Amino acid sequence: MANIIGTKGNDSLVGTDETDTINGKAGNDTLIGGEGNNTLKGGAGDDYLDIDYIGFSSGDNLLFGGDGNDTLLASGSLSFFPSTIGNNTLKGGAGDDYLDIDYSSGDNLLFGGDGNDTLSASGALGNNTLNGGAGDDTFYSESFDVFFASGNKKILTGGGGKDKFVLGFISTVTTITDFGGIGKGSNPSPATLASLDTLQFTQFEQTARNLQLTQNGNNLEIAFATSLEPKVILQNFALENLDNLAQVGNILFYGQTSITDSFDVFNANFTQSTVFRKNTVTFLNDLNNNVKGFDNSDDVINAQGGNDKIDGKSGNDLLRGGAGSDTLIGGSGDDVVLDESDLTGNNLLLGGDGNDSLSTSSLLLISFLQGLKFFGYSSGNNTLNGGAGEDTLSARLSTGDNLLNGDSGNDYLFATGVFDFDFPNVTSIYTTSGNNTLNGGAGNDTLNVNLSTGDNLLLGGNGDDFLFASDNVPAFDFGFTTSGNNTLDGGAGSDFLYVDFSSGDNLLNGGNGNDILSAFFASGNNTLKGGAGNDILISGNNDDTLYGGTGTDTFVFNSFNDGVDSIYDFNATNEFIQVSAAGFGGELSIGSLSANQFTLGTSATTATQRFIYDGTTGALYFDQDGSGGTFTQVKFAQLFGGVSLTNNNFDVIA
Repeated sequence: MANIIGTKGNDSLVGTDETDTINGKAGNDTLIGGEGNNTLKGGAGDDYLDIDYIGFSSGDNLLFGGDGNDTLLASGSLSFFPSTIGNNTLKGGAGDDYLDIDYSSGDNLLFGGDGNDTLSASGALGNNTLNGGAGDDTFYSESFDVFFASGNKKILTGGGGKDKFVLGFISTVTTITDFGGIGKGSNPSPATLASLDTLQFTQFEQTARNLQLTQNGNNLEIAFATSLEPKVILQNFALENLDNLAQVGNILFYGQTSITDSFDVFNANFTQSTVFRKNTVTFLNDLNNNVKGFDNSDDVINAQGGNDKIDGKSGNDLLRGGAGSDTLIGGSGDDVVLDESDLTGNNLLLGGDGNDSLSTSSLLLISFLQGLKFFGYSSGNNTLNGGAGEDTLSARLSTGDNLLNGDSGNDYLFATGVFDFDFPNVTSIYTTSGNNTLNGGAGNDTLNVNLSTGDNLLLGGNGDDFLFASDNVPAFDFGFTTSGNNTLDGGAGSDFLYVDFSSGDNLLNGGNGNDILSAFFASGNNTLKGGAGNDILISGNNDDTLYGGTGTDTFVFNSFNDGVDSIYDFNATNEFIQVSAAGFGGELSIGSLSANQFTLGTSATTATQRFIYDGTTGALYFDQDGSGGTFTQVKFAQLFGGVSLTNNNFDVIA
C-alpha cells in the first residue's frame, strides 16, 4: 500500500499494483491508479484522474476531482470489453467536470457536483447511478451493441439546471428521477424554462413517428415502435407535462439538432374533436376520446386509456389504440392501424381505401441469432376490415375470436402463432387459440392460421387464393401444434388450400376453379372437397374423405400406410390416383402404372402385381412384393360408386 502526495505544482503521479491513496493537491495534476482499490484526490486545479493507464481494472476505486474542471475516468476499453469490473465512485466536485465509466461492468456511482458536468456511461453494463448535481449537465447513456443488453439498470438524476440526456441503443432500463418537463400550455414560465430538461435520441428508429408514451401509475414510460431497446422511465412524471413547442421542448429525435414542434399531447382532462395540427404526432389522454385527423394529412394519433374512436381521414395515417375498446378508422390513403398494447378490449379497426396494415398484436425479430421480442397481443374479440386496396390484417397470437375481412384487393390475413428460436434451433412455439373468421373477399388473397389451436373459418372469396391452416416446418420437431378443426373454403378461382402437418379434423372446400387441396402429413381425419374444376387432392396420415367434384381430378397418396381414405365420385374415364414411388416402394417406375403391376381381385396372384382393386367392395390395396410372402398387403383407400379401375388410372411420381 502506498500513500502518494503531490505538490502545489502540476504533478504526474502513478500508483502501484496495490491499494494506493494518491493526493494531487494544488495544480493541474495527472493521477493514475493502477491495480488495487485506490483513492485518487485531484485537489484544486484542472486534474486528470484515471483508474488505470490501459483501461483495465478490477478494483473498487474512489475518485475525487475537487475544485477545477476535472476529468475522472473509470472506463474500460472496447477492445477488451468488459475490462473495468470494479465498483467505482467518481465525484467531480466544483467546476465543469467530465466523468466517464464507458464500457465498464461494475456498479458505479457518479456525482458531478457543482458546475456544468458531463457524465458518460455508454456501453456500461452494471447497475449505475449518475447524479449531475447543480448546473446544466449532460448525460450519455448509449450501448454500442444490443447483444450485451441485460437486466441491469441505470438511474440518472439531473439535479438543478437544464440537463440533457443523450440516449442511443438502450441496453438497460434507464430511469430519470427528476426530469423537468415543459408542462401544459404553450407559454412556459421562466422558472419552467430554467429547469427544462431534454432527451436526445440518436438511433435511426428513434423518431417522433415511432414514439410510444405510456403512463404507468406515477411514471411515464418511453419506448419506440420497431425498436428493441428497454424503456426509459421518467419517475413521478405525468404525460401531459411532456411536449415540444415551436422552439423549446423536451425531445430531440434522431437527426435533429434543434427542437421542433413534432408531437402534441392532450392534457389529462382535455377533450377536443380534432388533433392540433396536420402531419404531426398526437398523444391522447385516458378519457373516452372521439378524435379526427385532417384530410390530405399524414397523421399519427396515439390513444392511451379509454374507449376511443379515432378517424384518420384521408392521408397515410398511423393510428395506435391503447387500453380499452377502441374504434380506429384509417380512411382513404395507405394507413397503418394498430391496437397492440391492449390485452382485453374488443376493438374495431377499419382500413378504408388504400393499401392498409391492420394489427392487434406486435412482435419484433431482434436478430437472426436472438429471435423474437413480444410487445403485446390481444385476448379480445376484434374486427378488422381492410376495405378497398391491398391490405394486411393480423391477429397473430390472439386468444380471442376475431373477424378479419379483406374486402376487395389482394389481401393478406393472418391469425397465426409464431415460433421463437435460438439459432439454429427452434426453442418455443406460441400459438393462436381463438376461433377466428378470415374472409378474403374479392382479389387474390392469402389467409393464414398456421400454428393455431382454435376452430377457424377461412373464406377465400373470389380470386386465386392461398389458404393455410398448417404447421410451419420448424414446428415439426415439437409435434403437431395446429390442432383446431378448421374450415377452408376457397370460393371462386384457382385456390391453394393447405392443412399440412396439422392435427385437427379439417374441412377443405375448393369451390369453383382448378384447386389444390393438401393435407400432407396431417394426422387428423380431414375432408377434402374439390368442387368444380380440375382439382388435386392430397391425402394425409389418417382416414381422410376425398370428393373430387366435377372436372378431371387427381387424388394423391404419398404412402400406403397413412390410414384408409374414402374416395367419392371418382371418374375412371379421366381421373387419376397419383402415388409416390419413394413413399410406396415396391420398385415402382415413374410414369403410367404398368399393366402387370395392377390386378382385380382381393390379393396379388403374381410377384409383380402391386395394386389390387376389389371391384365388388371398392377396396384398394397395395402389396410391395405381390404374391411374395414377405409383405402383407395394406388397404389404403376405399372407392364408392361402383368404380371400374384399370392400371391407366394410376400415375407414379417420384
